[in-house]
Parts: sequence; C-alpha cells; structure tokens
Amino acid sequence: YNTPQFRPCSWKRSDILSQIDAKHGPLVFLNYSVEDRPVVDAIYRRLQAAGFCPWMDVHDIRTGRPWDVDIRAAIGAAAYFIVFLSKNTVTRRGYFQKEIRLALDVLNDLAFGTFLIPVLLEQCEVPAPLNKLQFVNLFVTDGWQRLLQALGKPPSSAEALETIKQSVAAEERRERSRKHVFVAMPFTNEMEDIYYYGIQRSVDANDLACERVDQD
Repeated sequence: YNTPQFRPCSWKRSDILSQIDAKHGPLVFLNYSVEDRPVVDAIYRRLQAAGFCPWMDVHDIRTGRPWDVDIRAAIGAAAYFIVFLSKNTVTRRGYFQKEIRLALDVLNDLAFGTFLIPVLLEQCEVPAPLNKLQFVNLFVTDGWQRLLQALGKPPSSAEALETIKQSVAAEERRERSRKHVFVAMPFTNEMEDIYYYGIQRSVDANDLACERVDQD
C-alpha cells in the first residue's frame, strides 16, 4: 500500500461525533469497494439495528464537507474498522487502500484489543498485511455471529444468516431499480477517486445510479 496523501487539516474526535449525535453505540468504520456497495449497505443497516453506529462515506459525509478530512476524522474516532474483501478489492486503488493504511497506523498504536477486522464477502485473496489478522467469512453459517462477537456484541443477539442474505437481496433489488445517469469520462488511475467521491456520490444523493462500463 502506498502512503496516503491527505490535504493538511485539523480535526477533533468531537467534530465527527457531533455529526452522528443522533446515533448510538460504538462507531464502526466501513471500508469497501464500490462494486460491493449493495452488500455493505445491507450490513450498514443491520449494524444499526444491532445497536452500533456504522460510518459509511456515502451515507455519513455531509454535502459540502471535504471528504478526505471527514474520512480521516472518522477513522480516528472509530472503535472498529471493518475492511470488506472480495474479488473486487484485489485491484482496487485510491482511497480504499489509503483508508486501510490509516487504519493500520491506528492498529500499530494500540497496545491490545481489536480494531481492524477483515471481513470476506466471498472466497478471495487476503492481501498483506491484512493476512496477519484473523478474518471473518461473513457468508458461512456463523459468519454474522462471529462478526458481532468481534465487535463485542453478545452471541445471543446474533441474527440468522438467511436474514442477512434477504437484506442483501433487497438492497440489490433496490440498486437495480434506480434510474441510471450516463457519464462520459476517462478512467485513468488518477480519476478513480474523482469518479467515486465526486460523481458517484452526487448521483447517489439523488437516488440515481451510475456504473463503470469499463469494468463489465
């Protein structure tokens, strides 16, 4: 992973917590590839229902806020950092990797305890240095229960795997039902973050969808 390059800024833990004062429970940062968003959206809502305060860029960065500042603030304020791994993350660049690098820096400063949790959405390679951490395979029989246990939730509150699958299916149906916006732009490496954090977030805020045809 390359060293993240964020613009110089000053932030406090209270800044990001003030944006989520309507929520309760430990702050859980969700790191994911945009292609896996329907799955992560479902998990976001399930974590809320389980009493956590999940943080996901497309839902929790307010309009007009500098996203790189808020991402770093959220990672610094988080009790847990979940990185969702799939075949889509193997070649993912940009802020996906930068967020992981920041989380690893936080992990290195901890004397003990759980902070960074790799979660497999499907069978895939776990890249270094994440392969040194115990991961959770979410879509096995006790995957959701293991994730909640890692987050300090009593196992008796675990939900059935079938319920999680139904939530994911509902999110995928919702995603397919949204109208699409056509955007013509070059997909070079340096444009990935502009597309993801600029164009795609704006489209999503209006309950529309856009997809990268160069990856189909």
